[in-house]
Amino acid sequence: MKLVLRIQPHPYFRREGNNIILEVPISISEAVLGAKVDVPTLDGTKLSVKVPAGTSSGARLRLRGKGIAGGDQFIEIKITVPPSVDERGRKLIEEFARLQPYDPRAGLPWS
Repeated sequence: MKLVLRIQPHPYFRREGNNIILEVPISISEAVLGAKVDVPTLDGTKLSVKVPAGTSSGARLRLRGKGIAGGDQFIEIKITVPPSVDERGRKLIEEFARLQPYDPRAGLPWS
């Protein structure tokens, strides 16, 4: 007799070894200014996690010991932008870009 198990992926947790990864979307303003976000853990509780000001997409914040068998849970930040911006919002973003010039590709070997 042969037993075949198929493990379905979790709707929002991803496993890497004993670590658990949770992608957490944040807004541009939360990334620039910092924020507190409530996130679920494997045991069903929610934790309030501080996202430091200046956090970039792809950054990982660790919740020590919240993974599997001593592993950790990581909050993987994903900065999301609004699907549309009104005229005033557009002007504010343009002003911000003028006041805070920044080229994220500066210094890359292919730039």
